[in-house]
Amino acid sequence: MGYSKNIFLHRRVIKELRAVVKSIRKDAQVMDDFFKYAVLHGLFDEDGENWKSFLRESPRSINDFINRYDYVNVDLLREILSTLVNDNLLKVHKHSNNNGEPFYELVNDFMLPPTPVPNFFGPHVTKVMRELCRGVGSLLRGAYREYTDEYRTFTWDLALTAKMYEVSRRCLLTMLSFKPNTKFLDIGCGPGYSTVSAWRWLYDKGFNRSDSNFPRRGLVEVHGLDPTEEFLRIARAEYVDHLKYMIELFDYYRSVRNRDDLIAQMVEAIQQHPPTFTLGNAEEIPYDDNTFDYALANFVLHWTNIPKVLEEIHRVLKPGGVFVSFTGYHPFRPPYYSWAIRTVKGAHGFIDVRKFEQICQNVGFEKPSYVVPIVRFTILKKKRN
Repeated sequence: MGYSKNIFLHRRVIKELRAVVKSIRKDAQVMDDFFKYAVLHGLFDEDGENWKSFLRESPRSINDFINRYDYVNVDLLREILSTLVNDNLLKVHKHSNNNGEPFYELVNDFMLPPTPVPNFFGPHVTKVMRELCRGVGSLLRGAYREYTDEYRTFTWDLALTAKMYEVSRRCLLTMLSFKPNTKFLDIGCGPGYSTVSAWRWLYDKGFNRSDSNFPRRGLVEVHGLDPTEEFLRIARAEYVDHLKYMIELFDYYRSVRNRDDLIAQMVEAIQQHPPTFTLGNAEEIPYDDNTFDYALANFVLHWTNIPKVLEEIHRVLKPGGVFVSFTGYHPFRPPYYSWAIRTVKGAHGFIDVRKFEQICQNVGFEKPSYVVPIVRFTILKKKRN
């Protein structure tokens, strides 16, 4: 149900995907460099872990790092040091200790370049991501950050309006062929911008309309799921304001006659058919089996235990239901981004693409279809025979 097998034949899809692919090709390297150098500055700078001064003194073993910095996450430490060797920032000293552990030293007395910032991040996304990157040292000590608190809730509330999220979300929604009298689940909806954006997109396609001047296509129930009560409080109280704000922010309908009347009709419609916001974790979705026709997770899976989440999404989708997502995979994304994500309590970072495909098939999905290679995918819940 709802999956357009000939998606590449639709002109609107091709146009949208071409724009996104062009943007990805242009900005992917800048984004990778952002996470790489933001993490490295956190590890090597004096106001961070200060590894540079530590390694200047003499070659260091794993145990030296553990004793100096009270690191407890040894596997991650090995992974980081191995990556730095592969990236030619460190080299393995010719001598090893009695346990066969290598010693590491600087390749040269390098100066790290400034951290480049992708244009599509915006100031609030940049602020959040820098903070995560600076937390890798704490992660090595076994300390995790909370995804939200009073400060981060405010910062995330602003960050989630960034253009990068809106563009990727539109692309995911374009991959779905919606039908009337169906249900849609937005997983990790945060303070509601994502869910309201999906609602507006459906309205533009003729769903959930209350006006008589447009061919109405019926209703699609829109649901948002998030584990943070503070986010949901914002979503429930401000979803109408979110709608107005995002229309202005992204300058929608600027060439439409009677734009104000259109927006007023849209506001009336969302008040008559509002999205439902539910408190819940993606690893334990609080809905019955076979509830939804469509599910979407935009920049969400890497914050979760992916095998559990895929099992739960499969459970709540109806046979033939579709799940679309934007995420990254190993080995196609450098590890720095994943380390930053893992600084948040409960986040698992990126998954190996082969493992991901195997999990999908194990829980009952068809093999993922990568619409934009590596990052966006569609998976279909198998229909009953």
